[in-house]
Amino acid sequence: MTELNTRSEIRWAIFGPGQIAGDFASAIRAVCGSIEAVGARSLDKAQAFAREHDIAKSYGSLDELLDDPAVDVVYIATPHNTHHEFILRALEKGKHVFCEKAITLNGAQLAEAVEAAQSRGLVLAEAMTVYHMPLYRELLDLLAGGKLGAIKSIHVEMGDAKEYHPGNRFFNPDLAGGVLLDMGTYALSLVKMFMPGGPDRFLTDVRKADTCVDEEAFIRLHGGLGESASVSISFLADTGHVAFIVCERGTILIKDFTRAVRALISYEDGTTETIPAGERAEALSYEVRDFNAWVQGGETPSTLGWSIGVMAMMDQARSSWGLRYPDEV
Repeated sequence: MTELNTRSEIRWAIFGPGQIAGDFASAIRAVCGSIEAVGARSLDKAQAFAREHDIAKSYGSLDELLDDPAVDVVYIATPHNTHHEFILRALEKGKHVFCEKAITLNGAQLAEAVEAAQSRGLVLAEAMTVYHMPLYRELLDLLAGGKLGAIKSIHVEMGDAKEYHPGNRFFNPDLAGGVLLDMGTYALSLVKMFMPGGPDRFLTDVRKADTCVDEEAFIRLHGGLGESASVSISFLADTGHVAFIVCERGTILIKDFTRAVRALISYEDGTTETIPAGERAEALSYEVRDFNAWVQGGETPSTLGWSIGVMAMMDQARSSWGLRYPDEV
């Protein structure tokens, strides 16, 4: 950590050259200027990604990438079921890790990864856009100021219609498919930010696909301070991505909440206010900047507690559904 903290440059590598990795590569380049390396389980795929994104080094295995001494941070963008193994391997080689959501399959895996990072003085965090959008910092500050009073309830709806195929990542249990780990992570991350102490009661229902993973689910949470939350997630319909927070003296409406840049505040006296913050196109750049700051400061990410809390809620939901993945510990 000492050598890294003495220089301003943080050198990123990408493992898992899929679509989201392409978007994230643009964000790394915008913030850091360059990308040190890319790796994949296929050298051809790594080389093709390197050519497309002007990356000098490409590797055909995770071990080769991790053996590169010039790499400080590894961004992992592989299927959910591989995250736990790849995170641990990267940490063992002394790399900081920024991993796509869902960061692991369950709480036990995440606890092991957190312990591995902290024992080595390394930074581990989940690539969850909700945690990094400037708008949410504005809203948390607004609520802390007391103008709207205490939160009474939170309502989150998120649905994207997915064409069913038993082999794709959305529906394949071998790839830890299902709507909870794909969309539920976003919805529950928003809930966790605004309900930090909950839940103390938990109700849920699920509709499963033919592959026995969840394709639609409803979750009802009750917090320790009397607040509640409802979450509806679906692979069956395009319902939009909307969050609605009901407070004692007004409401907050957030559209496109995963990368939100404005919120509509409605006060009890009938007046309204729009709060703008951030740029949607900068969503992934905010992630890179925050992670760089944590690495430079040798800090435990402020978002890690939220990730742990969300994973506990997802564990509870899947336990009630009787859903367990082949790769789980």
